[in-house]
Amino acid sequence: MNLIQLIIENCEIKSRGLKRYLSYYSQKKNKVVNLIKFEKKATKIEKIYDRKICSKIFNFKCYKRSLVMYKYCCLNGIDCKFIMGMRSLSNNRRFGHAWVEVNGEPYLEKIDLKIFHVIFEYEN
Repeated sequence: MNLIQLIIENCEIKSRGLKRYLSYYSQKKNKVVNLIKFEKKATKIEKIYDRKICSKIFNFKCYKRSLVMYKYCCLNGIDCKFIMGMRSLSNNRRFGHAWVEVNGEPYLEKIDLKIFHVIFEYEN
């Protein structure tokens, strides 16, 4: 997956809307592929989204990264869950985050998710 493909993915997310996007790809679930190849590609997707240029191009980086990861898991037969959570900050502001869980564990996440209150879940 390259930057152009990610731009196309982001357009698809905007055009379908969250629930339609999740529902569409949860129905497209295929048989499990080679898990080593899956891990390599998932890590590559994660690295592309973590680049600084992507942070400037894509608003809500974690949200869109998680949706693309959810789609990739579904298309490769991996049982997963898309999750969104919120937490309160000290200045009465809120901070949101989105992530994907595989086998009940956060997948490729670098931050502690225990601080978030889950507000939305969608399982394939």
